[in-house]
Amino acid sequence: MNNTKENSTNQSERIRAISQKLIPICWLVIFFVVAGVIGAGIQLSGQESNSGEYKLAFTFTDQAWKNGTLFGTMVFSALYWVVLILLIMRFLKSCDHDGIFSVSSSKSIRWIGRLILIETIFKLVVSFVTLSYLYIASNSYIASFIPSFTFSITKLILGVFLLVVARIIMVGVELEKDSELTI
Repeated sequence: MNNTKENSTNQSERIRAISQKLIPICWLVIFFVVAGVIGAGIQLSGQESNSGEYKLAFTFTDQAWKNGTLFGTMVFSALYWVVLILLIMRFLKSCDHDGIFSVSSSKSIRWIGRLILIETIFKLVVSFVTLSYLYIASNSYIASFIPSFTFSITKLILGVFLLVVARIIMVGVELEKDSELTI
C-alpha cells in the first residue's frame, strides 16, 4: 500500500516536471503559427499587387477572391491552433498545480474535446457546401475533398474520445473523494 503511494507521488512529480518544460514550447508554437499566418498574408498581398493591374478597391477579381478565401482559411486555422494550444497549456498548468487526476484537468480535456468537435463539424459543413457547389458546377476538383472527409471523421472520433476521457477522470475524482470520506 505504501509502495503504491510512493509510486503515484513519483509519477505526479514526473508529470509536473514535464508540464513545466512543455509550457515554453507551447508559447513558441503559438509564435510560429501567428508569424506564419502574417508571413503568408504578406506574401499573398504581394502577389496581388505584383499583377501590374490597378483595380478599384471594391472590384473582386477571381485571384483576389481566392487569395482572400485562402487567407481567411489560414486565419481561422491559426485561431483554432492558438486556442487549442492555450487549452493544452491550461491542461499542463492544471497538471502542474493539481496533478493529472483533478477537476481542472478534466475540464481542460473536456474543452479541448469540444474545440476539436466544433472545428471539425464547422469544416465538414464548409466542405459539404463546397462539394455541393463543385458537383453542381461539374468541376473536376471533387476528388480532392474525399481525404478531408476521412480526416474529419478521425477528428470527430478524437473529440468524442477526449470527452469520454474527461468524464472518466471526473468519475475517478468523485470516487476518490467518496473513498476518502468513508475511510
